[in-house]
Amino acid sequence: MSKIIQYLCGMSNGYILKCKEGYIAIDCGSEYDISIFKNVLSENNINPEEIKLIIVTHGHCDHFVNADEMKKLTGAPLLCHKEAVLSLTTPLYPDVHARNEVGYKLLNEMTPDGEPCPILPPVTPDIVIGNEDYDLSDYGIDAKIIYTPGHSLGCISIITGEREAFVGDILQEKVPGCGSPPGVAYFTYTDDLEEANKLTFASCDRLLKEADIFYSGHSGPFIRQEIQKCIDDAKEEAKTFKL
Repeated sequence: MSKIIQYLCGMSNGYILKCKEGYIAIDCGSEYDISIFKNVLSENNINPEEIKLIIVTHGHCDHFVNADEMKKLTGAPLLCHKEAVLSLTTPLYPDVHARNEVGYKLLNEMTPDGEPCPILPPVTPDIVIGNEDYDLSDYGIDAKIIYTPGHSLGCISIITGEREAFVGDILQEKVPGCGSPPGVAYFTYTDDLEEANKLTFASCDRLLKEADIFYSGHSGPFIRQEIQKCIDDAKEEAKTFKL
């Protein structure tokens, strides 16, 4: 197993992966507080300049809130998918739509979709990737980035050679905030449920082929058997759920 540091920043997980020379950071937390990241580095005897790359799994602000400060602290380039660029540079609150019953109930509690977020600094990515697989071997790690749309159109996942997956929110706890078993993303980018489910389940099926342990943006990690069950359950739910 790769050396993986998982930490909680607000309601979202951040990750640090050990490379041959240095580290890669994945996601930046939901609480605007760079001291959390600094403390994690200190506790693990990591110098900020040892971070060689920062990856944002998707353009929702609960995953990139500290990205600008992390770039300044580490000097590392920031990578995201091309569909996430606008959200990072504006920045915006997530523009999300319900994909299932949990998502439908949660929408009533959220900030208006797609609105500017005045408390967050904009951040400009240094590396913007498309839908093709992206090799991370130049950073000294046997890993790649794959495109896993569904929760948003800018979702990416990191897959290591040891079949570990860092999946953002395409897979997350089934009921948020209670440490529940995993579920498939309850938010998506469109009200077209047929389109949303087609993309979401295709991404989930590919993740199952590529990985055996799954590190989520919320809760986790989850094992393969848990993920297989939650995907099967989600496909059944999708047959009857209507907006």
